[in-house]
Amino acid sequence: SSAITSIIIFFALGFGIVRVFAVALPWTQLLRLLLSAVVAGVAVASMLWFDSSLMMQFWAGLLFIVTYIGATVGFRAWRPDDYAKLRPLAERYPKVFGRTLLALERWAGS
Repeated sequence: SSAITSIIIFFALGFGIVRVFAVALPWTQLLRLLLSAVVAGVAVASMLWFDSSLMMQFWAGLLFIVTYIGATVGFRAWRPDDYAKLRPLAERYPKVFGRTLLALERWAGS
């Protein structure tokens, strides 16, 4: 119920901001992020249905992160300028993020 309430408030505020300030929000990317969260939430909910112990909640949290990030890439919620913002991180930690960021940039360009 908390997640559903947050989503409703998010969209209500988004529509209010658009109307009052006459700005354009990136609705396509926002909907893709929402869809990614739903996919990750379904994966976690099915996992927690069987066991909701503290350890399982920890693993469910990790599963949510991995699934959410993977879904955002799969649903193409990232824009080229998002990758540009991540470039300093990849340059600072090339062993961890270097190859991954380059692969994502190539994939996004295709």
